Amino acid sequence: MNFLPADEDVAWPAFVADSANRGLPQSFLDTLDRVNKTTIKKDDVCPICTTPFLEDQYPLVVRLKCGHKFDLECIEIWFKEHSTCPMCRQGVEKRKPIVVPDDEPEYDDTYS
Repeated sequence: MNFLPADEDVAWPAFVADSANRGLPQSFLDTLDRVNKTTIKKDDVCPICTTPFLEDQYPLVVRLKCGHKFDLECIEIWFKEHSTCPMCRQGVEKRKPIVVPDDEPEYDDTYS
């Protein structure tokens, strides 16, 4: 018995449809913070593959801006389809600040 409605009957919110295909470019992985092997605890595991980070002699562990850590290989696969942390769903893209030009000169009341 299927309790879920058929896809054609569902009006999915726009953010669900948009987020499904918002992968990140390969160049984004180069910007991720690498975790120093000496700071990794023996029982720290990748939440995606559940393999202990220190099982690998040369672990490539990255930390997202939200603080979650992942094997680089695992998070690389995730970021091909998503632009959020797989644990907390926080966006990981570094957004450029929006600069609004000020067309009006500043009022100078020196000569008023």
